[in-house]
Amino acid sequence: MINRVSGILIGILLTLFSFGLVMPAAQAQEPAGATAVIDPNNIVTFDQLSFTGQTLRGPSDSARLFLSLPADWQLLPGTQVELDTLVFISSEALSTGLGVYGGSIEVEFNDIVIGDIPLTQNGPATFTFTVPEIALDLTRIDGRFPLQITLRGDHVCDFERNVNVVLLPTSRFLLPHTTIAPNTDLTQLPRPLYQRSFLPDEAVIVLPQNPTVGELQAAFTVAAGLGKTTGSTLQLTTVPLNELTPQDQSSKHLILVGKAQGFNTLTELLISPPPAVGEADGNGLLQMVVSPWNPAKVVLMITGSNDAATIKAAQAFSSGTIRTGGQRSTAIVEAVDTENPTVGSPDTDRTFTELGYDSRLLQGRGTDQTDLEFILPDGQTIADSEEATINLIFSHSALLDYARSGISVILNDEPVGSVRFSDETTNLGSYTVRIPLTAVRPGRNHLQLRAELVPLRSCNDLGAAAWLAVRPESWLHLPLAPAQKPDANTFTLSQYPDPFTLDTTLGTTAIIVPPNDTRAWNIATRLAFDLGNRASGTLTTLRAAYADNIPADLRSNYDLLLVGQARALPLLGELSEALPAPFASDSDRVVDEKLPVDFLVPPDVTLGYLQLLPTPWNSEHAIMTVLGDSPAGVEQALNALFTSSQRTQLASNFAVIEAERLFVAPPDVDAFAQVPGSSEVANTEDTTPGITAQAAITETAAITTTVSPTVAPTETVETAVASEETGTTSQATPANEPEQPQFSINDQLAESGPILATDPAQVPAQSDLFSRWVWITILAISVIVLLILILIRFRQ
Repeated sequence: MINRVSGILIGILLTLFSFGLVMPAAQAQEPAGATAVIDPNNIVTFDQLSFTGQTLRGPSDSARLFLSLPADWQLLPGTQVELDTLVFISSEALSTGLGVYGGSIEVEFNDIVIGDIPLTQNGPATFTFTVPEIALDLTRIDGRFPLQITLRGDHVCDFERNVNVVLLPTSRFLLPHTTIAPNTDLTQLPRPLYQRSFLPDEAVIVLPQNPTVGELQAAFTVAAGLGKTTGSTLQLTTVPLNELTPQDQSSKHLILVGKAQGFNTLTELLISPPPAVGEADGNGLLQMVVSPWNPAKVVLMITGSNDAATIKAAQAFSSGTIRTGGQRSTAIVEAVDTENPTVGSPDTDRTFTELGYDSRLLQGRGTDQTDLEFILPDGQTIADSEEATINLIFSHSALLDYARSGISVILNDEPVGSVRFSDETTNLGSYTVRIPLTAVRPGRNHLQLRAELVPLRSCNDLGAAAWLAVRPESWLHLPLAPAQKPDANTFTLSQYPDPFTLDTTLGTTAIIVPPNDTRAWNIATRLAFDLGNRASGTLTTLRAAYADNIPADLRSNYDLLLVGQARALPLLGELSEALPAPFASDSDRVVDEKLPVDFLVPPDVTLGYLQLLPTPWNSEHAIMTVLGDSPAGVEQALNALFTSSQRTQLASNFAVIEAERLFVAPPDVDAFAQVPGSSEVANTEDTTPGITAQAAITETAAITTTVSPTVAPTETVETAVASEETGTTSQATPANEPEQPQFSINDQLAESGPILATDPAQVPAQSDLFSRWVWITILAISVIVLLILILIRFRQ
């Protein structure tokens, strides 16, 4: 009996020991030496850097991310990197007594190796690396510190081991630092206004109390330039000097735009330029100083002795390239070439060398890429009589797995071709990729060559086995022809930013605002900011005007953007017969008599309006209105234009925006017309009293909703309703918020048929709960079976 009991106990202990090998306890890797106590304010997680996690797959793999610091931070000794990981090592060698060893984790900070830690256990582990002082010196032009994390398992390839290391987003930097004055070097712009750091970048454009049209135009030009150079991620607002709050003055970067006499209380901040240059009439001036209200911020002055000089300074700023003299904080602008602002070669064939690029070496197992730019000159397009091509000349390692390696060619975020490697391409191979006509844009074009490099044997030395060299003799073949501007009648609101960005410098765009509506000025600034991000010219040459004095040349030769409330924009009265939805007399709300039903909307409901029409003075140009029955309504209209999930629904020339809901009336179509191909109709009730909705599910996966409020003069319209992954109505996002991918309810309908009335957010939770109970049940049954077996053994 004792032997039986002993045998059972030994069996249980062996079972527990085996289970411990599979599911080890969470243990942290102990760092060498003592760890200093770190201020929580100095901790920056990888998640704050938009790192969502990555799995490194053995035997060799790597991950890379970048750390950007606030403008007034300087790192001190003691900086550390702490990696939170999950380590998975499977090995037949465990049973041989060789122990657990899966290679090592090597970390480079600022391209300097800061540590190498062996992987000797399964499960959760935290690895700490101290950054040596030599690696704290910033050497990159873009002001970022690269962090490279590499799994190195080459030397354990002779064993049957599979190693995976999951890098968790809770990994972090410990950043002891001191504060310093921001760099006021104008050649480094948009830094320090925009650092791409883990803290939000915020700036305020400050205008004189009563800005002239020229000063307003300069402000819009500066906003467009910042949109281009920051990727529209800077948080930017505009106020006149008398509305600048003490909080904004001390907590944000300030950009003063206007003639110097408009900022009498702030002129002592300026550093006097050299008299021989600075006193000349007609010169523009840019100066940047540390803010006296917050030494972590700067004040940038964009000014001139008159409006023309101020506009000149703003246009120079919008180019993104500033030349200075002896004082890096001061620049004098003598002239700006607005006639031929886009520098682009008219040559049909241009080598990478002629574009300014030398040989590009891509290496390392996995994905690596190189980026190039070329410019399509204004007024030119790709001729449809001849193919445009990218002709690559390259060489690569012969030790690659050709079935899993190659080059992807991406133009303006659109894949246009790929190259597969072979033995014939190892030494100066060549390949021609045809470029679709629609992939090339006027102005700047971004070409990305993305290489996937997988060694034939994963244990080969990565540098020797995985590399690709793209030769500078590679060339672009771009047959050019004069561009023809599309007819303004063909545009819809969903095509924004067209037609305004068809001129890459925004040189045919004019923004019209009321003379005393500072909130409309701010919204118009955000509009210019977004257009600058979407345009691709080398500088910005847009125009501006006050609504009570629009020059004749703007009416005839420009695409107009009207921003504000209807009663403050007299031009809308002139356009009454041409507007898709005219406005009521002395009202900021529309009356559309083309529709069979008028609705009465309560006055406390905020409405925004978007309209698009050809100008009556020149059919080649268009007018777009961003309007509202209140400042909040104008904001709603702008957000609908900026938010991709809502903008795609604007396939019309008129839309009403109520909160996050869109009501879109197709032009020249009866709003009550049945959608062709409708196969199924579902009736639903709106939560608002007196509102019903009928949704038609069509064969084209579009949902059309007719909404009939019982109060207020508007109209019955059709709208395509989009949703998030949960199936709810899409939310408007700020203009400077990056657009997120959306999943519409139409996609779900197309894939799975009718959707039941349930909360989709609960489905994953219910599934997890079911799985948990299944495993608990299996475990309980296993325990019962084990007890029964033990009892049977005892009875024997």
